[in-house]
Amino acid sequence: MNKVHLIANYLPQFHVIPENSRWWGEGYTDWVGVRQAEPQYPGQHQPRVPLHENYYSLDDPAVLKWQADLARKYGVYGFGMYHYWFSSELQLLQKPAELLLAHPEIDIHFMFIWDNTSWTRTWVQKGAANDWAPKFDEQPASPQESGMLAELRYGTEADWKKHFDYLLPFFRDERYIKLDGKPMFAFFQPNNDFPLQQKMVAYWEKLAVEAGLPGLICLSKDNAHNKRFAYQMRYSPFSPNNFWGGVKNKLSHLWAKRRQKIRFADYDAQWRSILADARHADARTFLSGFVAFDDTPRRGGEQESFVVTRRRSSSITCANCSRFHGSKARNTLLSRLGMSGARAHTWSRMSGAGMLGSKRCGRPLRRRTRTKPLLRGQMV
Repeated sequence: MNKVHLIANYLPQFHVIPENSRWWGEGYTDWVGVRQAEPQYPGQHQPRVPLHENYYSLDDPAVLKWQADLARKYGVYGFGMYHYWFSSELQLLQKPAELLLAHPEIDIHFMFIWDNTSWTRTWVQKGAANDWAPKFDEQPASPQESGMLAELRYGTEADWKKHFDYLLPFFRDERYIKLDGKPMFAFFQPNNDFPLQQKMVAYWEKLAVEAGLPGLICLSKDNAHNKRFAYQMRYSPFSPNNFWGGVKNKLSHLWAKRRQKIRFADYDAQWRSILADARHADARTFLSGFVAFDDTPRRGGEQESFVVTRRRSSSITCANCSRFHGSKARNTLLSRLGMSGARAHTWSRMSGAGMLGSKRCGRPLRRRTRTKPLLRGQMV
């Protein structure tokens, strides 16, 4: 069987910060949405209660160590931590990553996924922005209220260098995920001024070499607009990577909006598509697929909500261990199909941390052909 590397898609929103308390109410974290969730349709598994009702806080090093131990126990290689750098003056939710860096005894690999976009209120009509918690939003107090919560400003090369200098200690950490010794860093929003992102990446690659690193590998979230770095990561089924997939996704969104209904995707159909895609992906593409997804706790029953579910009864439950087993089983299926060549990621969302996995998959191998290793170089 091919060796599998699983990387947990890690959301750091599960600790209190002043900004979230100011915007959404005192003490707000995503646990508020988890606790208050209600079924939006018959048979929906809501609310989802974490194992042993452990509503942990990610500003506690002991919690990170517990998560790292749990991850390793179930074969998870590392965490892909969301990174929220809005400008040289504003960064949010960085505490868990900084705690991880400050505690080398926490034995887990990690990397950053930069969600390079602005945060706004739900009612703001701005394309390259994220309405963070629509279920808990309120209408503007006055017409003059802008609705901008945290604005992304890339700035100049001086700002890019400040950002890189912040990242450098993480890149140098022996636990940071690397390929051929080069740190891996993902951009989540390629449509948000991609030409500028390309200039920033070229500058960062230069700075990385000057800092003594062999280079830097930046990944773009794959998309239907051909805005890609040399390496990409899929984000199935939420980010189509071709024209017709984009059309289908747009029509699905418009149909749900017209009917004012939740958007659904069939779990098994999505995975058939993911496995078919894996056979044709190149060696610089990291495939993805959520084991389970339901964002109604954050968005309620409105048409922006998205649920990936099985039409028939599923053995996958909310407990942490079963989520991990589900992801491992799906990667086992990839291996049994005899796929090797392109790297793949298997993503899912959990309370506080999600799951993302990586292995080599791609074109089918002939019988008795020796499989290739996970990565061409060392992954540390």
